[in-house]
Amino acid sequence: MSGMNKTLQIMAASFGLLMFQQPAAPRLMPYPQAKQPALELPPYQLPRPNDVIRATYKFAAEHPEVLGYMPCFCGCEMMGHKSNASCFVKTRARNGDVTAWDNHGIVCPMCLAVGEQAMRMHASGSSVQEIRAAVEEKYGGITEFKTPTPAPPRR
Repeated sequence: MSGMNKTLQIMAASFGLLMFQQPAAPRLMPYPQAKQPALELPPYQLPRPNDVIRATYKFAAEHPEVLGYMPCFCGCEMMGHKSNASCFVKTRARNGDVTAWDNHGIVCPMCLAVGEQAMRMHASGSSVQEIRAAVEEKYGGITEFKTPTPAPPRR
């Protein structure tokens, strides 16, 4: 094989590898919220106290770098949810501000449990990897459901 053919084959192989390489997942960052949309809670009994629900929604808004890497186990992947963050935040502006809430998290005990555990562990200084492992261990065997959530990036 001539040197030129070998070079072309190497270039073609390299190009093929680049074409099929998965793009890196965007790194999620914290988003302190200057203003959030109103969170309207229904007048009936909810699975957690209203202040806990509001705190979990605020955490979801401000910490996608945590909840974006936490799976949910309630079956909400059938509604298009990709992570526990999706249970609370429906849409964001380009700058990261929440523009609409997803009401599913208000009434779902599993979504709230995962979000609340992540919030507590984050406040105590646990890494996203440690939080993910604890959430998987605690809730992973309860149901057959799990959102297709990416693993957190390595530190």
